[in-house]
This record gives sequence, structure tokens and C-alpha cells, in this order.
Amino acid sequence: MSKSGLLWRVFGSYLLVIGLLGAGSLAALRVTLVDSAVDAERTRLAETARHEASRAPTPAGDASGVLARAAEEHPHLGFRFFDREGNVVAASRDAERRSSRPTPDVVAALREGREASRIFHSLTAGEEVLAVAVPVTVGDEVVGAIQVTRPVGAVRQAAVAGWKSLFVPVGASVALACVVALFLAIRFTRPIEVLRRGAEQFGRGNLKRKVPTPPGVELGELADALNQMASQLSERIDEITNQRNERQAVLESMAEGVLAVDGGERVLSINRAAQELLGIPARDAAGRLVQETSRNVALQRLIARALKGDFSTECEEGSYIRTGSETVLLARCAPLRDGGGRDIGVVTILTNVTRLQKLENLRREFVANVSHELRTPITSIKGFTETLLDGALENPEEAERFVRIIARQSDRLCDVIEDLLSLSRLDRHERIETEDVSLAKLIGQSADFCRDLAAKNAVELDASCPEDLRLRVNPVLVEQALTNLIENAVKYSKPGGGKVAVEVERNGSTVRIHVRDNGVGIEKEHLERVFERFYRIDKARSREVGGTGLGLSIVKNVAQVHGGSVSVSSTPGEGTDFSVTLPLGAGAENITGPARDAGPPNGTTHGS
Repeated sequence: MSKSGLLWRVFGSYLLVIGLLGAGSLAALRVTLVDSAVDAERTRLAETARHEASRAPTPAGDASGVLARAAEEHPHLGFRFFDREGNVVAASRDAERRSSRPTPDVVAALREGREASRIFHSLTAGEEVLAVAVPVTVGDEVVGAIQVTRPVGAVRQAAVAGWKSLFVPVGASVALACVVALFLAIRFTRPIEVLRRGAEQFGRGNLKRKVPTPPGVELGELADALNQMASQLSERIDEITNQRNERQAVLESMAEGVLAVDGGERVLSINRAAQELLGIPARDAAGRLVQETSRNVALQRLIARALKGDFSTECEEGSYIRTGSETVLLARCAPLRDGGGRDIGVVTILTNVTRLQKLENLRREFVANVSHELRTPITSIKGFTETLLDGALENPEEAERFVRIIARQSDRLCDVIEDLLSLSRLDRHERIETEDVSLAKLIGQSADFCRDLAAKNAVELDASCPEDLRLRVNPVLVEQALTNLIENAVKYSKPGGGKVAVEVERNGSTVRIHVRDNGVGIEKEHLERVFERFYRIDKARSREVGGTGLGLSIVKNVAQVHGGSVSVSSTPGEGTDFSVTLPLGAGAENITGPARDAGPPNGTTHGS
């Protein structure tokens, strides 16, 4: 412990008190010893004076002899003999040169008949002198007085010498008192030091450690209060920590981004979702301005308006570019308040609506495409029907041509509706029935269905598959998907020199079916969208070859309900390779999709 610690401050106080008491005691003892020595000398002088006064019965005659004998017996004393009027009758040798005037003590002895004494400074002796006067009486009458004097310096020196001899015992007592004071200081400060160290541990966050209860009511109550305070603080901190962890876990698990800023537009906190949405590293966000962390002007304006109290607007116009992809966010702001209810900032919730907007766009596009696909044949049917009713029935050749057009448009309308119904059944995720079938048989049936079309377009169709390869699938759906792919390949192959090949590749527990053609191919920017409904690369050619724009969507859904996938690769001008991957042992218990009555295979357009 340092000297500035509590122990040394208390011990220093004790030492100061002991020192003052020791010094005061020595000073008082010196005064007492000196006064006692003077009083004792005064008493002795009075006895000597009374003795000499008893030896001088008359004021004359024997006075000189009495004083002479007294001077011989007491050579260090001075004697003077006064008559009734106060005149010096006789004096010892030392007192002969002194003033003959009677002093107050002599006057008191002569006039009042009592002993008197005084201390005065003698000019003759050059020091203080103690004088004692006693009356000389004959019977009851005062006939004179005897005065005895002695310098008090020697008396005082003797008293001081005796006082100095007390230094050793007094010093020993002071030393003992210092030892006792140190012991008492240690005993007093040790519990306080224990409480101090316990409080320091509490201050460092170690609230689980208990402070021992020292003896004594006050310190014991203080220790109990500290322990109770630590226990309550520990409970509060644990509660706050749990709440913070829960809040942090909620924020980190949220798909929405949360961005909190203060009144100066500096970032207070940001969760992982907001970092990913805004492309902001966490270590670079805290304490920085929003303008530094995000360059999006719409978000900056929204936060600025919210800080001014305008929470009525939403920001859905911001387009945030991150890692090369465009992300659309919906931002909402709410006030951030402290414990006193004062506004200290704004909390912004960021929701990624990119997928929703894409789905909304797809929905609009799908509705528009369906409307267009249905309106075209219906318009044709209605127009030719009205033409027939207006008189074309009278011309058999024209009537037959119009009826054939109406039939083709009706077939096209039925194809669109049938494909929509197939997709609807696939989208309902109903359980499908599966059976163990030969893949070679399914491929052969699909190829046979398309051979007339291939012969018509002078396209060579080649399908091969191991005879022993079997799958557990819904044969109707798989045959429909394969037929769509083969028919698509035939339609878009080079007329008079085209070639379509169907090949099977086994990879462990899966099988991949390739349908390759050497047709016009597909541009790279269209590859990701060819499986979308009604998506057409060349709308004019698609309608010319008779596609509905839904065939590839059906292929994709059929593969997915069997736990498989589809992919496409193409080189413009050289051809396209569509592939369907299916598991070999897929069981009915883990496959969902449409019922077996999915309908017959039908054609579709390439790139739809």
C-alpha cells in the first residue's frame, strides 16, 4: 500500500495527535515541576524565616547575632530583620546592599501579621528572586518581621533538570503509543481497504464476487449494502445483456435491413442485411455520415426529411447498384427516441423488393402474353365466322378455306389452354404417381411422335438410350417434356439439312438427357429467360412454327416435380443443347406435382 493510502493517513493523524499530546504534556509537566519547585522553596523559606523569628524575641540586641548565625547556617539565603516601623534593623551580608525600603511582603507581615511572599526581579542580583516575610511577635503583638530571599533561577534549573530526566520514559510512552496507534490504524483501515478493493472489483465488472462482512455494525451494513447493490447490478446487467443479445439476434436474422442514424445523420448501428443491401462494410459504417456510407441520393433525402419530422413518405424509387446487379429497395423511416422520449435520430427499415418487382413484372407480362395469345386466335375465329355469316357460305371454296382457318385457330387456342392447364396442375404441387419405366421406351415414344414433323422438315432425328436404364417417374409427364424438347429442336433445325440427336448420360445416381440440334441457336442474353412462360426470342417465327410459348416452362416444371433440373447451352448459328437431369431412384413418397392425368404431349416453340 502506498504512503498516501488510507492506512498512512489514519496513522499520520494518530501520530499528529500523539505528538501534540506528548509535546503538550511535556510543556505542562515542565511548568508544573517549576511551579512545584518554587512552591516547595517558598515553603522551605517560610519555615526558615519562622525558625529565625522564634530565635529573635526582641527587635534589638540579638537581631544581628541571630542573623549572623542564620547566614552561617544558610549561606545561600539572604536575611533582613525589620522593626515595627519597617526599618532594617539587621541584614545578612548578601542583603546589606539591598534597598532598605520595606517590600509588599514585609508590609503584609508587619501590618497584617501574616506570612507573605513574592517573586521579583532584583536589579542588584540581576535575576529573579523569591522573598518570604514572616512577622516576629511577642505575645500577640507584631514587633518586627524577618525576610528570607533566594534567587529562583537555581530552583528552576533544578526543576528543569528533573524535567529533562523524564524524556526517556515519556519517549518510551510515546513510542508505545505509536505502536498501539499503528495497530489500531491497521485494524481500523483493513476492513475499509477490503471494502475498497471489493468496490474496485465491482467497478471493473466483477459483480459475482462478494465482499466479506467485517466486524462492526456500520461496516457490516456497508458491506451488505455493497453486496446487495452488486447483486442488483448483476441482475440488471444480465437482463440488459440478454435483451441486447435478443435484439441483436433479431436484427441479424432479419431479412430487412435496419439502419439507425443520430440527429447529425451519423450511423449509430447497422445490421448485416443492411450492410449487404447497401454494400457497406460494418467496420466502415459506425460513426460515419450517411452520405459517406451510401451514395444513393433518394435514401439520403428520405433520412433528411425524416429527421425534420416528415415520416409520411416512402422511398421505393432508389436503385442501388451492388456487385453488378440492380437492387430495388423499399425504405421506411421511424423516429428513434431515448429513455426520456426525446427524438435522437431515425431508424430506417430497408426491404429488398427486387424479387417482388420482378414477379410483378412477370405477372403483368404473363397476363399480357396470355391475353395476346388468346386474343389472336379468337379474333381470327370471330372475323372468319362473321365473314361466313355475311355471305361467304354461298362460295363453297371460300367457305372451306375459312373453315380450315377457323379449325387451325381453334387448335392453336386449345393448345394454349391445354399448356396453361398443364402448368397450373404442375404449379399446384399435387402428389404425382410414379412407376418404374424404361427410359429408352419414353424416348422412343417421344421421338416417334415427332418423326412425321422431322420428315416434313427434312430433319434427321436420331434417338439412342441404353435399354437397361430405368427410372421411377411419371411416364406421361416425362414423355410430354421430352416431346416438347424434341419437337422444339425439329422446328428450329436447318430445313433440308438439320439434325436432332437425343442422347443419355448417366452420372452416378442421376441421368441426364440431352436434346441437341444444329439450328439457329440462342443468343447469350436470352439463355436465362428461355424457360419463362410466353418468353419468345423471335415472336414472328415462333407463331409461324405454331408454338404457344409455354413448352419450355412445362419442361422445367416437370423436371422440378421429379426432383431434377433443366439447363441449356447454345452457340448462335451452330445449334442448341437442352438437357434434363432426373434422379434414378426418385420415389413417389418425396415427389409432388400434378396428378397422372396431365394430358397428352403437345408441341411448343423454341426459346419459350
